[in-house]
Amino acid sequence: RLDESWRPINLALQELRTVPLVELRPIAGANPGVPCRHWAAQVRAIQGFFEQSHGFALETMPFADPSEQAYTRAMALSAVGRSMGFKGQVTGAVACLQQAREIAERHGVKSYGALVGIYLGIHATGSGDVTGGLRMMRDGVAQWKANAGRFNSSALAARVAQALLDAGHREGALEFILDGEATCTETDEKWYEADLVRLRGRLAEFDRDAGEAERKYRQAIATAEQQGAKAFSLAAATALARLLQSQGRFEEADAALRPIYEWFTEGFDWPDL
Repeated sequence: RLDESWRPINLALQELRTVPLVELRPIAGANPGVPCRHWAAQVRAIQGFFEQSHGFALETMPFADPSEQAYTRAMALSAVGRSMGFKGQVTGAVACLQQAREIAERHGVKSYGALVGIYLGIHATGSGDVTGGLRMMRDGVAQWKANAGRFNSSALAARVAQALLDAGHREGALEFILDGEATCTETDEKWYEADLVRLRGRLAEFDRDAGEAERKYRQAIATAEQQGAKAFSLAAATALARLLQSQGRFEEADAALRPIYEWFTEGFDWPDL
């Protein structure tokens, strides 16, 4: 459950706020203030607290100062860039991600070079360059796994598959959905499980199998609710409501989406809401 992830992160944040920035020392090459806020942003976004998530990402910006280590700077710029992308601020997102990639490549920070390459590929795909974007995403995922193993790979697979489905690239999306599902099945990494089920529903819609799509969307909502992943509940409920609406089932569509939408209290200018 996401609340079980949030508790220790929140405790770490409280501890970090008592320590002046100048007294923090690197852990595994990064100032601890950055990974803590990075994961706070990730978890809060999936929990549905979009503005809190963005706030934590923005708190990493002081760590992008040239006086910090390269890994710290790349991680900070990556956190801000990804958060801006989720908020729909694509121009700013790409600018931050490009800065992060330049730092990562210049200093040999391969894992973050791979990570920002994936998200730049997602934005390239969204702007219409599907061939170039797919190449960047594939290269990024391969490099990420070569340097970080399977850690976080289900999340990356889901993000890439989403971009490819939005671009109408079914086979490419299926490739990454299968990869993400394998990670969920073969490891303890489950935090994007609900979103991968939703993407299966989108594939079913792509294949004109409305019954299977509805089943997958409802399964995704159930999984997301059990995990406390309200952002994934919202995405699946939105997809389900659109499907039901297209079939003239308007009251069912409203019943599927309204309770989840009304749970949210912030972030109403974000694309998902």
